[in-house]
Amino acid sequence: MFAALVTIATSVVFAVASPASSLDARAGAPIPVPIHPILNTSKCMGIVGGVYANGTQVDIFDCNDSASQNWAINGGTLPGLSSFSSTTTGTVTYCLDAGVPADYTDGVRMKIWKCFSGLAQQTWNKLESGQIQLANTNFCLDLTNGDTTNRNVLQIWTCTAGDTNQIWKIDSLQ
Repeated sequence: MFAALVTIATSVVFAVASPASSLDARAGAPIPVPIHPILNTSKCMGIVGGVYANGTQVDIFDCNDSASQNWAINGGTLPGLSSFSSTTTGTVTYCLDAGVPADYTDGVRMKIWKCFSGLAQQTWNKLESGQIQLANTNFCLDLTNGDTTNRNVLQIWTCTAGDTNQIWKIDSLQ
């Protein structure tokens, strides 16, 4: 019971490795892993076209082991899609971003944006149910229309218990 409360209260930061970066072997550095919709675990969440730029949409696609489909889970917050690199490379880190908080509503499309520590639209909670909830809201990362077709852009939607569109499998938590 106590472990469940800790997991729910802890945020998770997801970041992906930029193709130009090298993973850093520092102690505690998150290891990027795929995130799959529970409706089809052969699909992975990733950056559309592998383009690392503010505003690039986040979709699902056949898992292909590309850097743009691997998300680093950084201790405590979930800036989702983020390039993960050594701090010495100067590479910008991109996070899963839900846009301006005042505009949160069902159907807001997910994108990446340069990571900013503690930014509300980049902070997510991994719930024991498998849902990934936008922190301090009742919105969850959602597989749009439950459609597992390649290039289906993800969205936020009101969190609903048992909604399989909102349940995600993370290969490993570091």
